[in-house]
Amino acid sequence: MPLQVMPVLEIDGKKFCQSAAISRMIARDYGLYGVDVTEALRIDEIYEAVGDAIREIAKPFYEKDEEKKTEISKNLWEVVFPKFLRFFEMRLSENEEKSGFLVGNKLSIADLALFNVLDIAEGWHGSPLLGNNPTLQALTERIKAVPEIAAWMEKRPVTDH
Repeated sequence: MPLQVMPVLEIDGKKFCQSAAISRMIARDYGLYGVDVTEALRIDEIYEAVGDAIREIAKPFYEKDEEKKTEISKNLWEVVFPKFLRFFEMRLSENEEKSGFLVGNKLSIADLALFNVLDIAEGWHGSPLLGNNPTLQALTERIKAVPEIAAWMEKRPVTDH
């Protein structure tokens, strides 16, 4: 294990690490990374913003002081997360007429990354986050309708997120 942590992907006896690098390689290999460098750049922009949102969402879980944790959580759900949702809504709206996905005319790793973080955040938050974002809500429904994703969601293990 190159960094002594998961994930590790082995291809032809060579080991690779870093989840984002592995995700992007798989996305390129399966046609989920756009059709040109401009689409790839937009995908990277959204993918990195999802990563930033995940780091923000995780902050309350690492805070030991309960008062600070409450303050961080309140700011997260009232300020930080709405900022990210506005950004994702803007990017989706810019591309909506083209396909209804975040980038280009088909599903990409950007859509999957956002879908994943929204699913996780709703589980932690305990209530729907997209009530005021019908465009993002429609995106999540389109993604849930992808046959492979629908099949996985049907059989995936139940977790506490």
